[in-house]
Amino acid sequence: MKNDLIVIVDDELEITSSYEILMRREGFKNYALYNDPLKFMEDLPDLNPAVLFLYLRMPGIEGEDILQTVSSEKMNTSIFIVSGTEDVETAVRCIKKGALDYLVKPIDRSRFQTAIMKGLEVYGVKAELDVVKACLTKSSSQQNANFKHIITRNSEMMSLFGYLEAISEGNSSVLITGETGTGKELFAEALHKSSGRKGEFVTVNVSALEENMFNDTLFGHVKGAFTGADKERKGLLATAAGGTIFLDEIGDMAEASQIKLLRVLQNMEFLPIGSDKLYKTTARIIAATNADLEKKVKEGLFRRDLYYRLKVHSVNILPLRERKEDIELLFYHFYEKFMNGDNKESINVPD
Repeated sequence: MKNDLIVIVDDELEITSSYEILMRREGFKNYALYNDPLKFMEDLPDLNPAVLFLYLRMPGIEGEDILQTVSSEKMNTSIFIVSGTEDVETAVRCIKKGALDYLVKPIDRSRFQTAIMKGLEVYGVKAELDVVKACLTKSSSQQNANFKHIITRNSEMMSLFGYLEAISEGNSSVLITGETGTGKELFAEALHKSSGRKGEFVTVNVSALEENMFNDTLFGHVKGAFTGADKERKGLLATAAGGTIFLDEIGDMAEASQIKLLRVLQNMEFLPIGSDKLYKTTARIIAATNADLEKKVKEGLFRRDLYYRLKVHSVNILPLRERKEDIELLFYHFYEKFMNGDNKESINVPD
């Protein structure tokens, strides 16, 4: 994400220099600064900015005109209009033309960082959706081998393979829903294998973890954090670095644990028990549940903000009764598996 290009166009050198300092402090290295908006327009065909900050009033061409041009190019760029004055009418007009937000100077470090992270997140989702559209046009004969162990010939299930393959290389969280026994973990593991991630695929049933156990299991602890903590323990988020962590039965998670997970999803960082140092996580989060989360949200049993953070991408797996064409396939799959095992007693296969 931090390798995506960030561009700032502002005719004031002092302003762009201050932005540059902020970006360096936050670890962003791929950026471009323009004090001449016309030069930016000249270079635009060779740029593919993930995030673009445009000052509204500039000589030669105004930010609003640049906004309209970039938006018409069907680029996935997240555009922020920056102005020295708060003008609701102009803000509404810019957002209708494609701006993600309208910011008023001066922009402090926290607001600037939040805008960048929001812009990169939106850019990433748009880019993933482009890949989705391309992958969904693939024929079933081009099915990703990582999904071949999931036995089905149901067209809706096959479409899920294409969708999951399309989003596999992204970083956004994924929510998998479906009844018990539909194979949610199989889908999550196939998604991980398709991603090319070099880290581990780590699974944990979060419904079985009360708050303290949840914190220790996911975040780990430092030596001496509590009685009996005689050595440091690495949490599962650290174990899954560069890989995927699969959180099963997310719908039964305690409220306190929901808050902790929300913070991870918002900032992609966690705090081990007893530590005063935050650690970044590079693990992709896939969650699964057999519960109706929308209903739980309405009942106040599941946080709405967490729900939407988890379901950036979401898939629902059909139960077997809704894909009866798979029954025969599954029967012969398990029959063959049985006959190739230790127990080879003859059984009658009905016509």
